[in-house]
Amino acid sequence: SRHGLAFSPREFGYIQTWCAGVIFVNQIFFYQPMIKRFGPHRSFIYGLTWTILLTLPFPIYGLVADERFGVWRLVPAGLWQAMSQPGFSAAF
Repeated sequence: SRHGLAFSPREFGYIQTWCAGVIFVNQIFFYQPMIKRFGPHRSFIYGLTWTILLTLPFPIYGLVADERFGVWRLVPAGLWQAMSQPGFSAAF
């Protein structure tokens, strides 16, 4: 189906696969040092704040969901998902 941001299941799969690599790198290199440096409570607060700040403008990302933008319409959602992973992993 072509609902949501007009991504086909294949295109959404591309985004998910790329972001899985970002999650892996985040968990291996950044999560533990962040917890050691800031502690679990502050890491949770920073992670939640980061996630909120990236998610609030999400409706704007939908402006480029039109198919006329070609592959570039995948970039905002992919970047959002990749950049929000440090916040998600620390907050949830």
